[in-house]
Amino acid sequence: MKSSVLPGKIKFEKIALIIGIISLLPFVITAFFNHPSMDDYCFAVVSRKYGVIGAVWDWYENWSGRYFFSFLLSLNLFDLERLWLVRTIPIVLMVSLAGSFYWLADTVLVGVRSRDKLVLSLSFMTVYLYQMPSVAEGFYWLAGSLCYQVPNVLTLVFLVFSAKLIKSGDWKYAVAMVILAFAIIGSNETSMLLLDFIVFVIFLLDYLRNRKVGRWLALVLLFMVVFSLVVILAPGNKVREANFVHGHDIARSAMLSFVFAGYFFLKWISFILLFFMFMADGMIKTDIQRNFRPWAVHPLPGLGIVFCLILLGFLPAAWSMGGGPPPRTIDVIYFAFLLGVLYLFFSLNTWLEDRNFEIVLKSPVVRIFLLVLIISGLVNPNNIRTAYEDLASGKVFQYDLEHRERELLLGAATGDTCYLPELTSRPSTIFVQDIASGQGDWSNQCLADYKGLKAVLLKEK
Repeated sequence: MKSSVLPGKIKFEKIALIIGIISLLPFVITAFFNHPSMDDYCFAVVSRKYGVIGAVWDWYENWSGRYFFSFLLSLNLFDLERLWLVRTIPIVLMVSLAGSFYWLADTVLVGVRSRDKLVLSLSFMTVYLYQMPSVAEGFYWLAGSLCYQVPNVLTLVFLVFSAKLIKSGDWKYAVAMVILAFAIIGSNETSMLLLDFIVFVIFLLDYLRNRKVGRWLALVLLFMVVFSLVVILAPGNKVREANFVHGHDIARSAMLSFVFAGYFFLKWISFILLFFMFMADGMIKTDIQRNFRPWAVHPLPGLGIVFCLILLGFLPAAWSMGGGPPPRTIDVIYFAFLLGVLYLFFSLNTWLEDRNFEIVLKSPVVRIFLLVLIISGLVNPNNIRTAYEDLASGKVFQYDLEHRERELLLGAATGDTCYLPELTSRPSTIFVQDIASGQGDWSNQCLADYKGLKAVLLKEK
């Protein structure tokens, strides 16, 4: 069925494609001015000292059970001297995120036009980039991107093989899921818990529909339990958690998780629904909805699943730290929430169709109004607008220049201590954290160790 049109026969799907490209463009350009920071140097130093396997074991024993993440950052592949690689990774991750979502749509929505799946993928990326809590920590900080965005990409691929396993029952897909689960669970605790929950829900829904236990799904779940225990029982967790005085308080953890879940649910839901409502006619009135029908659930349990996703996402930080998670972790929670809301959106429409009721969003007037609201949202403060402002103001270019000047000073340092000028340009899109002015800061020491110096300090103003 043809898409609704604006006056002048401009298709809404073309507008969605344009919005998607415009949304991605500034983030791709910004990546060419990226530099290492913070933990990047710490991981590089430990890797140099112990080698890949030794570094993974050292982090596991003394800081964290994130074995796969530690492995990635310990590879020589991620040498911080290779600026081209540090700058390519954010672009690769963004493209991989959009591409893996397209693959998921292609697997679930068989027979749907490629253009429709492309529109859906770019729309997903637009909404994700629009209000993810920290683009800088999520994509441009090497340690943050490998820890949190890599498992996001792998989770989408995991869902692809889950769909293939359910449709075919082929054991090869179960093997692929186990391998992916090993990597995702070993990346960070939030991705671990969310994936465990998602697979449990898939297993339960499959059982309710077929009235028998899916043996391959059960096997995948068993392996996931083992991988999760490897992470949870890591000796390094106790070392890290000793820095937080309110950790391991059941009542406090439960209360904080509900408070954060409720707050961010209300904060995120409005723009997500607005964008999906704008896309509704193209998504519902085509083959997309018909192909989605076998995967749909009743909207009430669907809503429960979505809320549990966001609730469980906040639980690891509330339990281990006794507070809220850092922005890079909330990036993962928002990613899972966005996936859940999209799933709920299609499930709700299937339920309404079965009762001969449909959401009336086909009118060009209504959709023009929704488009105006979306454009107004893009004009208001958000990550996409900020990315363009950082480029237009020259902050990103100045940020790159100041880092290059620092590298020259570090390379020319002849004594034990190197004094660096403070970063005056701090574009929100890419800047994470600067080094400290006094001795004793871990980020300063990691940079000094990496450069073979005794200390690296900021110059006094």
